[in-house]
Amino acid sequence: MNNFIDNLVDKFNRGDFLTIINNSQNNLINYKNNFIYLKILALSYLNLGRYLEAIENLKECLNIKNDDFDIKFNLGIAYLGIKDFDNTISIFKDLLKTNQNSYIVYNNLGIAYSQNSKPKEAIKYFLKSINLNKNFTDPIYNVGLTYFIISDLVNAEKAFKKVYELDKTYKDIELYLSITLRKLKKIDECLDILKKYYEKNKNKIFVIYELGLAYQGLGDYKKSIK
Repeated sequence: MNNFIDNLVDKFNRGDFLTIINNSQNNLINYKNNFIYLKILALSYLNLGRYLEAIENLKECLNIKNDDFDIKFNLGIAYLGIKDFDNTISIFKDLLKTNQNSYIVYNNLGIAYSQNSKPKEAIKYFLKSINLNKNFTDPIYNVGLTYFIISDLVNAEKAFKKVYELDKTYKDIELYLSITLRKLKKIDECLDILKKYYEKNKNKIFVIYELGLAYQGLGDYKKSIK
């Protein structure tokens, strides 16, 4: 049995999720009550975006071990994947009762509220995550996006600049920061960052469009047209 589980863990670590799933019908006969097996199977479904199947197997894990943090956390992620915000929020809040300093849970709770169109609640939880770990870029970026969406550009700029300071390659931080600066009419700063983003994304039409808008902000209509 140990060899089987060791091989399974190895496949999982190599990202061979589909093989794990394809063999599950045969393996479940012998391992339907094995916590490690069910966890690996559930996370394989989760990694492939097969959320309903992930939820089913994560619940089976909880029947065996109902206080496992990772299982509950990933169940919340799976519910978030199907936009079941009530269950997502309930699970993450329940985790916080015994993990009050989990900045990762606070961040994901903020994501759930943000996707559920509740920006004020989202911002509250993103800020709690940031207060627990000031160098964790995810909630700083997420709170910046939320401020951006509700047109609080001053706070969006602060958040995006902090992310840019921590990691200049983080997601599309250069794009969002440059757009925010353009909207705040800080065109020179905007262009300085946007040009760097353009060098890496020359084939993306929206980047060229943003450059045009920025040059318009300077009154340079010739470059804007180009």
